[in-house]
Amino acid sequence: MTQQTSPITPYQEPFKQSEAQLKREAALKRFNRLYVLTPIILFCVISVMIIVAMIVAVLVMSFTDNVNPALLSFFSGLADITIIMFTFPMIILMVSGPLLLGAMINNSRKRRKLGKPAFDQGGSFQVLLWKIDNLIEKSQNKTNEVAPQMADQVIRFNESIAYVVAFFKQLASYFKRS
Repeated sequence: MTQQTSPITPYQEPFKQSEAQLKREAALKRFNRLYVLTPIILFCVISVMIIVAMIVAVLVMSFTDNVNPALLSFFSGLADITIIMFTFPMIILMVSGPLLLGAMINNSRKRRKLGKPAFDQGGSFQVLLWKIDNLIEKSQNKTNEVAPQMADQVIRFNESIAYVVAFFKQLASYFKRS
């Protein structure tokens, strides 16, 4: 009688980042905050301030008898530009949200069927890049260890060749006429 065994997929330990990778990840987060999020927030704040200023100016003009048609057409054009500039990112955001949600649900179902744990550390592609980075770092360390030893051998070889050449030149100078 044979006993059937089911293949057990052992849980793998999550990949641990090196110190250099953690520092680069922190630097990337700082960069994104400073150069991506800050300009977006500033653009939004300035757009809201322009819209509020236009609304206040139009309301002030409507309550007073001082209506300037050129100023009203300028505000209309500025409002159109602001709305258009605000609409394009909103369209992209509204379309990408459901697409990303669908992709996440599909990926989660596939991972669950394969028996893999939930999303850990940015996915398998990020882990692959970290492993490649560790391999490159190890090879750099080994190169930094071995390169001076090899350079020392090359320097000694060239030193001995230079000594022999200098010796024969000196010997030849003894036999030359002055």
